[in-house]
Amino acid sequence: MGDHNFFSKKRLIADVVNVKIRAIRPTDTLGKIRSIFLDTPYDMFPVVDAYGRMLGIVFRTDLLKPFVSKKGLARQLALDGRSAYYAYSALTVADLMRRRFEKVRMTDALDSAVRIMI
Repeated sequence: MGDHNFFSKKRLIADVVNVKIRAIRPTDTLGKIRSIFLDTPYDMFPVVDAYGRMLGIVFRTDLLKPFVSKKGLARQLALDGRSAYYAYSALTVADLMRRRFEKVRMTDALDSAVRIMI
C-alpha cells in the first residue's frame, strides 16, 4: 500500500520536487529540446531566462503543436517553400511554450499544489 500521509499538510513541495531538472531557454530550437525529451524521462521542462526567472513551461506533447494546430507554424513556413523539417527546426521554444501557469513555492504545502493541479 502507498504512503497514506504522502499529501499531508506537513509535507512541503521541497520534500518531493526534483530540483536538478534541466531548464531550457526560450531561444533553444525545437530540434534541441526534442533531443532533450528523447534523452530524459521527463514530460515537462521549465523555460527560464538568462537570470533563471521562469518564463513558461514546455511539455513533451507541445512539440506536436506546429503540426496539429490549424495555424501551425511549421505548416505556415513550409507553405513559404521551405521543407517541413527545416521549418520545424527553425522554430524556438518561445514559439510554443506555455506562458500561463500556476506558480507555487518550494515552501508551500504539497497538498496545496495538488489542489491547483486537479
